[in-house]
Amino acid sequence: VIFCRPTGSSGETISTEQISITKSNLKLRGPGVSMQLIPSDTSVATLRVLANNVEISGFYISTASSGTRNAIEISGDNVLIRDSWVNNARGHGIYLSSTARSRILTTVIENCGLSGTGNGIFMDTDTTQSLVSRCIISENINGVSLSGTNVENNIIENSIIYNNTIYGVTVGSGVSQTMVRGQNTIVNNSTNTIDSGTNTFIESQAGGASASDIADAVWDEVISSHTTSGSTGRTLKDTKLKATLASIK
Repeated sequence: VIFCRPTGSSGETISTEQISITKSNLKLRGPGVSMQLIPSDTSVATLRVLANNVEISGFYISTASSGTRNAIEISGDNVLIRDSWVNNARGHGIYLSSTARSRILTTVIENCGLSGTGNGIFMDTDTTQSLVSRCIISENINGVSLSGTNVENNIIENSIIYNNTIYGVTVGSGVSQTMVRGQNTIVNNSTNTIDSGTNTFIESQAGGASASDIADAVWDEVISSHTTSGSTGRTLKDTKLKATLASIK
């Protein structure tokens, strides 16, 4: 287990390093948005997970301000990304390929694809049995895109997917057995969903947790315990919640 802590006098620390994890069973944990991964190098993605059974939690993750790199790339199995904020990526926010049983939980993914090509989450070739749950996915080109061969049995549930430029969720040809279930809120995208896959199930949006409940829960996890009155975390939480709810009305 590796713990990262902010040391900046403002309460925030920006690391310009790019991280490649090749050791299985590693847990990399930060305190929330006060620990930021923003590289200046455009040679590779900000965070690459190449091993199995890896857990990443509690970070703000972006990319260099130029280039086309992705914020997070996953090619190991049983990878967990949670309680993080992926923002302003030039390429994809989270890119999955050759991975099984990955989990993306209580994470905000927004403003990705700034180079003109990129999605909030892109499930590419040989991505199977992955789960996206209780996430906020907004202001990307596509919110969640599934495309490629052997992309099957993936689940998107209980998330807010809104204000994406093209699609909220797009399922490509050849993709099979995608489940979009569990009372997602998919609104105000240019087109909310498109299905060109096989045996796709997209559940009607009705009942379940409200958009405000989901947004509140996600931001509580991302900001962690730094939400006392007057703190940067509390101010950020209140501002982001108001902006989120205003955007999906």
